[in-house]
Formats: sequence, structure tokens, C-alpha cells
Amino acid sequence: MTPLTVNPGRFTHGLLDGGTAGRAAASPRRTVLNLDHAVEIEDGDRILIRSPKGTIHDCAVDRHPDDTATGPVDRIRLTPPLPEPLDADDADPTDTLWRLHSVTAPRAHLRIIGTDPRGEDRIRLTAIDEVDAY
Repeated sequence: MTPLTVNPGRFTHGLLDGGTAGRAAASPRRTVLNLDHAVEIEDGDRILIRSPKGTIHDCAVDRHPDDTATGPVDRIRLTPPLPEPLDADDADPTDTLWRLHSVTAPRAHLRIIGTDPRGEDRIRLTAIDEVDAY
């Protein structure tokens, strides 16, 4: 089997390292996400957002235009914006999970060792680290 090289931002699994995770503190607009703790961001960084409804949104992040200081930030601008506000249908925005992936972090190498169809448009993959020692 040929190893599969993937962007770790496309997979969500407890064993994958790389990136910083947390919960949303709030989201006043669909283009802004307030984080529960401050993070360093660089040009090209991406974030995966899991809404309270379970939908996944993948987008680029930038510093919020009002943040002029350097260093870690706890408010970021999203591009493209969220498809709906995090508090839609009375959802609690703090039930929103996020994982920020640095563009400079090393990529994870995985070997897919199993597949399990979960419907017409979903599949569960089983993967292991692809390390030369294995």
C-alpha cells in the first residue's frame, strides 16, 4: 500500500499532532471568531471549525483588523466567513470546537489501513502514522 500524505488540518483525530485546539468564546459575526485562548498566527494558517450542529468549516485566518499589537491573539478573521452564525437556532457558541494549523508545521504522514462505508457520501478511514520505523 502506498503511504498517503495529507494535510493534518483535513483530519480530526486525537493522535494527530500539529496545531492548537480549543473552543469558541463567541462569534459576533460570521467573519470573526473569538477564541478561548490566545494563539500565534502566521500568513497562510488555516482553521477547522466544528459548529454546534456538527458541520465542519475550513478557512484561512488573519489577525482581526482592530488588533494592531504583535504577538498572540484571541480574535481572528475568517475567510471565507462561516455559513451561519454560531448561535443559529439558539445554539451555544461555546460548543464550537476549533483547531488552528500552522502553515509552517510539518505535515503528518499517514497510512490508511482500513475503510468503512458510513453511507452514500461518508466513509470512516482507519489510519496509522507513516514512520520509517514502522
